[in-house]
Amino acid sequence: MKFQNLLTIAAATALTACGFGGGAQEPFVPDTVILGVNYVGISVSDLDAAEDLYATSVDGEILNQDPVPLAGALASLAGRSGGEVETRLIRRTNSQVRLMSFPDRAAEVAAIPAVPVEGPAIAHVCFQVADETNTYDRFLSAGAARIGAEERDH
Repeated sequence: MKFQNLLTIAAATALTACGFGGGAQEPFVPDTVILGVNYVGISVSDLDAAEDLYATSVDGEILNQDPVPLAGALASLAGRSGGEVETRLIRRTNSQVRLMSFPDRAAEVAAIPAVPVEGPAIAHVCFQVADETNTYDRFLSAGAARIGAEERDH
């Protein structure tokens, strides 16, 4: 099964080139403003397929499946208002991913095979996983497509 749009970028790219820099790092200083990231929202073209991919690949718990009104800040981001966005919130012990499927997408948006890495947007999400979980391979086995060369930070 082939997945399109941000699902492929988020699942495949997110698990590859996340080891930028390397070498010595600055000492960790706790942030007193941002305590953490609640969840990462990922727009997908096929909500059921995306839910299956993430839930299967990371043994995620489906926390809720409530639609979200397309209003306020979400309407501003989407460039339109009205209706509801179908969602799935998938949770692990220390992370959550909210998969979102927008209703009645414009034909030109639906035809985009992938979002370019450069430009004003979130290019990818990196998940830090233990090698012994085989999470990268589980994503590929579940249908994610690798974009570019495989890069694993060992």
